[in-house]
Amino acid sequence: MAAVSRTRPELAGLVERTVATMRSAFPLSYIPGDQLPDVAFGLPDPLDEHVARAAFAVSGAIVTFNISDFPKSAPESRGLTAMTPDEALLRVVKDDEVGVLDSVRAIRLRLRNPPMTADAYAAGFASIACHGFANWLRRRRADF
Repeated sequence: MAAVSRTRPELAGLVERTVATMRSAFPLSYIPGDQLPDVAFGLPDPLDEHVARAAFAVSGAIVTFNISDFPKSAPESRGLTAMTPDEALLRVVKDDEVGVLDSVRAIRLRLRNPPMTADAYAAGFASIACHGFANWLRRRRADF
């Protein structure tokens, strides 16, 4: 939140609402900073350490568009993986293609004002650099 507020102050309100919504929907997904494990990853930017510590705390993965902020050796030294959102989405597709299609269909059909075509929905992912996932959606557009 702090990074977005610094670099895109006009989005601060939107980010705060999004975080509040996420915390409400997934209350166990938030770990206060003082409850993160005391582990160092040696990242280029010390302000990114909390991201790796949170992923480490839940045996998760780091999913970020700023993959260069997490050199491969740093998270892997502690058993973590860092990946782009596109890579993460494609991994979920590999694990549960039917579930992803069901979710995409349900989300897209809720978009009614205006309605969104399958092609437009896929284009939205391409516009945020999730090209692999967008291409997968385009190949499956008849299914969602």
